[in-house]
Amino acid sequence: MEYDAGLVKVPAADFTKYDLTSRSAKNHRKQIREALKFRPATRADEEELIAWLADEVCPVELVEARLREALLVECRERTIEPPGRIDRIVTAAQTRAGRRSAHGPSSALAARGVSQAGEPW
Repeated sequence: MEYDAGLVKVPAADFTKYDLTSRSAKNHRKQIREALKFRPATRADEEELIAWLADEVCPVELVEARLREALLVECRERTIEPPGRIDRIVTAAQTRAGRRSAHGPSSALAARGVSQAGEPW
């Protein structure tokens, strides 16, 4: 907060008085997004982020804090404002990845038409 206050040359204590739900705050967020060339996240973005986390990150990372961080980095890469529902996205991705792993490798192989012995059906 001190750092941000210094950027805009405002005492940090004044930040606590700033109403983040006001019309001015919404306008400021819009101006910041435009300056940084970001856009608000959509529901479609959320679904894509859930799929990305479930497919790419959840299989190799179990720590929720790291999943959240990976999500924030991906939002930055996609130049979208992080959704307000980050916890929901992480939970949905973990659930989706968990369902896949619950079916095990034999289900994945069967879906590809390969027996557990590695032979095609």
